[in-house]
Amino acid sequence: MVKRLKNYLVDQFDEQLRIGQCYGVHLNGDQTRATVWMVVDFVRGTAYMAEVDTTKPRVMDPKNPRPDGWPSMTGKATRYTNLTAGLLSFVRLDSEYREVAQLAQPAKAERAKNLRRGLAAIAKEASALRSKQRRLMQEVALALEGSVDPTDLGDMVATFIRDDSSHVTVDEFVRVYSESLERSEVEE
Repeated sequence: MVKRLKNYLVDQFDEQLRIGQCYGVHLNGDQTRATVWMVVDFVRGTAYMAEVDTTKPRVMDPKNPRPDGWPSMTGKATRYTNLTAGLLSFVRLDSEYREVAQLAQPAKAERAKNLRRGLAAIAKEASALRSKQRRLMQEVALALEGSVDPTDLGDMVATFIRDDSSHVTVDEFVRVYSESLERSEVEE
């Protein structure tokens, strides 16, 4: 199974970089040398950024107005792929190029909603896995008691136990087997 690569194109709040937002970019662990960059575009997972000249005032663009104006650019541009961004830290900045210390309430609410949605999906997958395991254990118990041919279940049980996504262990199957033996001795 292929694992997804962690997304490094995120700010200090682990939120994805946004087009038009300014960020302080510095090497991980080096808090002193930060430059201000603005995200210009995303193309196939690559962030294209332009360097901001913090010494010049913001300018108003009549075609694309913005309440706080647009930052002045130095003319330098760069691009970061996800892997190269793993070496960097992106710090979200406000209109005066100061670090944003906390998220606004709507962003926190959106983040909580996404977290609840993710937890609900995990709970649904766990429920499906538990019902699959319960059915498998019932089939194994029936096979051990003699109601079903055990060879039909052998490969399925072996595969299921070998799979790391399952929390059913060999010990549980041994327990089911010993319980089935006890039941069959009591019945006779």
